[in-house]
Amino acid sequence: MKNQEIHHIHFKTLASTQDYLIHHPELHDKVTLVSTSQQTQGVGQYGREWDFQSGNLACSGIIATNQVPTLTSLEMSLIISEYFKDKYQIEIKTKWPNDLLTSDGKKVGGILLQSLALEKAVVGMGINYSEHAQKEYPYAVGSLHLNVDVEIEAYHLYHFIITHRKTSEEVLNLWPRTCLHLNQVVSFRDTHKEFSGIFKGIGKQGQALIETTEGLAEYYSGSIFSF
Repeated sequence: MKNQEIHHIHFKTLASTQDYLIHHPELHDKVTLVSTSQQTQGVGQYGREWDFQSGNLACSGIIATNQVPTLTSLEMSLIISEYFKDKYQIEIKTKWPNDLLTSDGKKVGGILLQSLALEKAVVGMGINYSEHAQKEYPYAVGSLHLNVDVEIEAYHLYHFIITHRKTSEEVLNLWPRTCLHLNQVVSFRDTHKEFSGIFKGIGKQGQALIETTEGLAEYYSGSIFSF
């Protein structure tokens, strides 16, 4: 995929780059990137609203899934972290399973993965380049304070992603180095309960490993909402 020409579609305004790409299957066989200068109905994990501000990045692209598909989201956050360090000398940290943070723990972006057929997926990315939302969230929100042409930046980021793919072994080895809450006490929420424990890393499928007084447990879904 990395040697193929990128088919880039940019809109001035679009409801959702991910929805557009998902609902246009004729684009799935191409190395397709969809970006917009103004996204009006962006969503994050579990359908949560992502409040888009002008000057920020909203884009979605076709990717091949990782050889271990459940590692794909972690792989994407790892590569994006490398991109900002390489291009802007900005340290981006990660939060399991799909958040992008500043080094002081403010959320500046997120990744949303939607599986397609034939070992492909749509990766949706929302990143606060210039401004962060003014509305209140149950977590700290920040921005990177970068002034960019979002159409060009989306292309550069997507190109970096498809040319810097990682093996499953590399993800398992490198992602924990970007994790801001590794070996820290976290508050964890899944569909059944909320509890606190020590985040010990990830398993071979990308699952969260959390240690409590009852021992080490594995969680394949859920979210960390404080640490």
